[in-house]
Amino acid sequence: YLSKKTLLLAEYLGIHGFLITVKATTMKNVSRRDDYLSDEISEASQFDVRFGSFRSAVIEQNILPTCFFPPSDDLAIRVSDRVFHASKSILVDKSGYFGRLLTSDPTDYWREEYVSGENPDVMEVALQMLSSPNSAFTTMTEKFHSVSGKNVKFRHFYVQAILTWLDKLQLPLDFRDNCVQTITHTFNA
Repeated sequence: YLSKKTLLLAEYLGIHGFLITVKATTMKNVSRRDDYLSDEISEASQFDVRFGSFRSAVIEQNILPTCFFPPSDDLAIRVSDRVFHASKSILVDKSGYFGRLLTSDPTDYWREEYVSGENPDVMEVALQMLSSPNSAFTTMTEKFHSVSGKNVKFRHFYVQAILTWLDKLQLPLDFRDNCVQTITHTFNA
């Protein structure tokens, strides 16, 4: 309550430098970025475009003061009986799907868990592709040999499931191409 009153009082008194910093920091945090896109004034302008008036952001939308403070970077991803942990900043940076999931609605700002209906093995490899492609290569190779042995049909299904999930993640084109090459190389090994 007191912080909301302070913010509204700062707006009333016209403490513009303070308000610009608050808006810019909030926008950076809501977008899950480590740095400003360009400068504080540009970030503050984006804040105004996205949330409307400062008063609305504080009173009606409850964006401030909550989103002024950065959230935890860990996201627990539940897939059937398994839980994977991933960095929100990596997911947002590399995946259009997770970018929208974690930044489009301010109520998702503090989201700590995501429940997925994907196959756990596919999700494990896809998340590793985002954070550490080399470890994904190792995991895929182990899964191919331990589960399927020489069953080519299973390996083909597994590869198709991973490729489908990677498409859903909406990766940057060059990163997606590298992932596909790694998967193809692993499948043919």
